[in-house]
Amino acid sequence: MFDDTTLFQKIYKLVSKQIDNENIYAVGSERFKQLVMEQSPLQDSNYFIEPMLRQTAPALGLALTLIDDHYSDDTLICVFPSDQMINNYEEFNSTLEVAYQAAFDLDALVTIGIEPESPAPYFGYIQYCPDINDKRNSGITKELFDGGLRKSINFVEKPDEETAKRFINTGGFV
Repeated sequence: MFDDTTLFQKIYKLVSKQIDNENIYAVGSERFKQLVMEQSPLQDSNYFIEPMLRQTAPALGLALTLIDDHYSDDTLICVFPSDQMINNYEEFNSTLEVAYQAAFDLDALVTIGIEPESPAPYFGYIQYCPDINDKRNSGITKELFDGGLRKSINFVEKPDEETAKRFINTGGFV
């Protein structure tokens, strides 16, 4: 997009600094397999072909099913879509550290969200609890809260544009 590398190459480079190559998997269609193999040192066995395109959740479910017996139940698994642009690597890595810590401390699923700048009805919106003293944020330490951790209250998948505008104007949504 902005240089000679694809978004996949950018996220692969970022992820491979923290995760060993044999523990990185890609999921996609048959159509993109060769391209992924050319743009990364991933082995053929680390690329899972979706039987049919069904977006992120089913692709993730497929990958988790295929790797389930390779890892223990307490293994931290991260998902990095390759269609996201990350510009501030230092902030991203800091956010990952908070997410890792929260996942282990709270034994929880953690999602990293971004503050929306404009309504985007093609994304899902997570409403979060903004007050550390709210009982819905119980279990979150001040350190994790100061690092940006919040508990989610609600999720809306791809709202219409008016609803997305309302979310942005209300605040408390990523």
